Amino acid sequence: MTGAAVDMEADRPGPQASGSPLAALAYLDVAVVVLALPIVLLAGGPLLGFGAGAGGWIVARAVGVAVDRYALGAPNPRTGLIVAIAGLFLRLWIVTLAIVIAARAGEDKDGLTAVIVVGVAFTIYLATSMILRPPSMRASGRRPESR
Repeated sequence: MTGAAVDMEADRPGPQASGSPLAALAYLDVAVVVLALPIVLLAGGPLLGFGAGAGGWIVARAVGVAVDRYALGAPNPRTGLIVAIAGLFLRLWIVTLAIVIAARAGEDKDGLTAVIVVGVAFTIYLATSMILRPPSMRASGRRPESR
């Protein structure tokens, strides 16, 4: 499950809570993708590839939020886990489909641009999710004791 799921189960406000100073970091990847549009326009980059990559990423993130909320509300933890895993695969298919559509509908540079957009967004998402991870889920650096 995600860090947000652990926070909700422990009745702790997560970093995404509205009053948290780290709440803006949770969607930094989406903000960077949206704010990159003027740069792509000014640089004369392929808009089809950018639009497909950005659109795919934003849809995948929205699906991820919805799936996480549903998984957290599931009465059975096993059902929540299955839904969360299925959501991961669904998000993967969404961004993959966006990249393939960009490459097929446009030129090679459109597909490459879509890959770059998704790669940058994923890198930011991964970094911020590690920062926002609750302390109980971070590695302590200690090795388990052997018996």
